[in-house]
Amino acid sequence: MIKSKCVIAAILLSTTLTGAAQPAAGFFQLEGQAPKLFANRDYEKLNALYQEISAIQERDKNGEARLEKFFQTFADNSFNHGMPPSTDLVAVGIDWVSTYPDSVAAAVYLGRVTGNAVRRIIHLDRTKPGVTENWAIQEGMINKALVQLERVRTQGATDAMWHATYLTLISLNGATSQRKLRAYSDALAKIPNPASDFFQSATNALDLRETKAFPELREMAALAAAKTSVREGMSMYAVVYITAIQSTYDLKVAPFGRNGANWPIMDTALSDLYQRYPSQDTQNLHPILACLAKDKARTAQLLLKLPADKVQDIWASWPGARQLYERCKGWALGPFKPTPTPQPGQEDDKLAMR
Repeated sequence: MIKSKCVIAAILLSTTLTGAAQPAAGFFQLEGQAPKLFANRDYEKLNALYQEISAIQERDKNGEARLEKFFQTFADNSFNHGMPPSTDLVAVGIDWVSTYPDSVAAAVYLGRVTGNAVRRIIHLDRTKPGVTENWAIQEGMINKALVQLERVRTQGATDAMWHATYLTLISLNGATSQRKLRAYSDALAKIPNPASDFFQSATNALDLRETKAFPELREMAALAAAKTSVREGMSMYAVVYITAIQSTYDLKVAPFGRNGANWPIMDTALSDLYQRYPSQDTQNLHPILACLAKDKARTAQLLLKLPADKVQDIWASWPGARQLYERCKGWALGPFKPTPTPQPGQEDDKLAMR
């Protein structure tokens, strides 16, 4: 999150949000109920639905938590989910927590829509010359949401959504990188089975474009892998660094430089990620990073597994790397030599020579 939460890494947008995978079984019976309940302001049933989904360990095919899906259906998009377009969603969140002050779902919802609203304010302040950021308004909004999260801290102790929202808000409120890392470590000690969306939120909370908190990033990636290795192998290490690389120019141009990832570990982590949650984005990103790591043999191996019709625009997204796909392919595999097209009569000549 960057004083405003970063856009989730492009690779993970496909891998964990919009990729080819279908919603988890039961989506339309559970998560899919949330928008209608929200439009009707049926907070009691939303609370009950949140509790029901909280008890489910199943994830979607891309490893995303069911509770993340729950909130995506009515909290994170630009429209107001059945309410009038002018509806103030922060005010709805305040109404929800006022009606159910001990609800974790209400506190998380208020935190998420508050984060969205604050990011919009920051964006407008940055795009309108001469406009000064109204820090008092932002801080007041954030502090209200944090007070409510603190109120349900005990109930949300093992809830990844509670911790992800807390990290978002303290980042927006100017927490130091060390404080964010402590909150992240505390969360990992309590959350039984964190999914990729938690690690994305935590990585974005480091606000790397502003803080350059690369030592904390390395520790965050190592802790992610250690926490989830039994189930996920090294794949969450990849999730942390993919998010950071895609949101931070310094890492994108030098992903394995002094401040970047360890290539041999990243190579294993990307393989583990693709094995568990295969996507064309990961299939493309892996050879890109192998090429940027100057691992010629691995780049060649990965490019040979990437069909031409699966090559994606992500190759063109690297700064200063015009025609990166062709450059990496030529470097790793050598120039392409097409098979000559037989001229009329040549086939007969070949047969005669046999």
